[in-house]
Amino acid sequence: MPGLKEEVFEILRENLLAVKPEYASKDVVLCPLCLREITRVEALVSSVEHIIPQVATKGDTAKDRSLATKNQRCGITLSCRREWSCKSDGYISKDGCNGLKGRL
Repeated sequence: MPGLKEEVFEILRENLLAVKPEYASKDVVLCPLCLREITRVEALVSSVEHIIPQVATKGDTAKDRSLATKNQRCGITLSCRREWSCKSDGYISKDGCNGLKGRL
């Protein structure tokens, strides 16, 4: 049974191929923030990211919690973790888009 990271990678890959079939020969997905390629290996060693911070679910009602898991309510994606610098102020994000998203 595949783990969560593998499942997320597969779903994102299926979505990518649906709109960009030219990626069929590459085992990658795209970072939703900068569109750099994330390989399967990179995805499996990195952590998944929550689109909405999990802390935001603290106020969920019992009905909300019964409808879906916390991960489903927050949404999950993968973001790149390769170092890059922000052109506007020169800030260097050593953890790629994952490190930049909290700063912005």
